[in-house]
Amino acid sequence: MMKPFLSVILIAGFCTANALAHAPYERTACSFVRKDGMSILAVEHFTDGIIGRDSISVEFRLPDGTIVANTGHTFDSVVVRRGPTAVDVYQFASDWIPVARGIQRFDGYTLRDITTPGKRWLSPLIHTLSHWKFYGVCLGLTALFVAAWIAVSKIPDRGGLRVLRVCGFVCIALVAALFTLLTFWVGPVSPFVFCILAVACIVVGAALRQFALRRPFA
Repeated sequence: MMKPFLSVILIAGFCTANALAHAPYERTACSFVRKDGMSILAVEHFTDGIIGRDSISVEFRLPDGTIVANTGHTFDSVVVRRGPTAVDVYQFASDWIPVARGIQRFDGYTLRDITTPGKRWLSPLIHTLSHWKFYGVCLGLTALFVAAWIAVSKIPDRGGLRVLRVCGFVCIALVAALFTLLTFWVGPVSPFVFCILAVACIVVGAALRQFALRRPFA
């Protein structure tokens, strides 16, 4: 009995993997001009990770497409930072704890390791600044969820309105749970950094509110 059941599971798993598979793809990270005036293009090359994270390699190319150097494929989260005449590549083992495990610099000619304790401790700031749009969207949607929750909580808890109130809470909770799952599983967002930013926004908002209340109106 177990063999047919096991065969069905294996076939289903194989079909699912094929359905989720995709061709390698690329995304331009940045470009810079090296000291001899030659333009260098940094390209993020992704290969299929099936169910997990896609592996990525950062390739540095000349205008004719020639690959000068590449970082090799990794399943780490990668941040590419452009400087005036060089590009730094940060590799993070996890977006949840965004401390770089390694940092490489390409100056247009060679790719070398520049990892130091100081640069690793600064890497969470680099990770956060590189993904500021994601954090901005997450903070905005979180504020929207909180506002919606407060609005629903003001619906009277009696009669037919009770059903509307309960449905409102359930809908908000489900959407917020899905949003949280996608944000912290798929998105490059650290829950720890997010909480720090959320607290900072609350403190700044409270301070501005107090300032507005104390300021006399003309």
